[in-house]
Amino acid sequence: MTSLKDTYIQYGVPNNWASKYNSIGISAATSKITSSKNLVNKYKIPIVEIKFVKKCLLREPIKQSVVQKLILNNRGVCCICKGQKSDAFIIHHIKEYSKSQDNKYSNLALLCPNDHELTHRGLQLSHRYSPIEIKKNKN
Repeated sequence: MTSLKDTYIQYGVPNNWASKYNSIGISAATSKITSSKNLVNKYKIPIVEIKFVKKCLLREPIKQSVVQKLILNNRGVCCICKGQKSDAFIIHHIKEYSKSQDNKYSNLALLCPNDHELTHRGLQLSHRYSPIEIKKNKN
């Protein structure tokens, strides 16, 4: 049986947020159908976090076996900083999900929230944030 935390992770929600939602007992289904205002008021979840999670929940979930393989092969740490910036991780789509609809292992990488944010902002501070380098670091 998949835990609440595992379900959130399958949708690409950061693992530390998924742990928090698991501990307060809020399911992905509840997050989907509950208004942002009610999530803020009842659970005290920051609005920025709610917006991110609701966007993730619109996607097709990643297969549990793919999530497990990704976490195991990367030892649960960011493939760029190797966990030095944060012990949390996000499953990142190397080729944007909105364009590719691809949840295959080959298109996914574990990134810490910091490197994930830098990657999505397009702040290519070094070439290591490119899709090619993310794939290289993942392997």
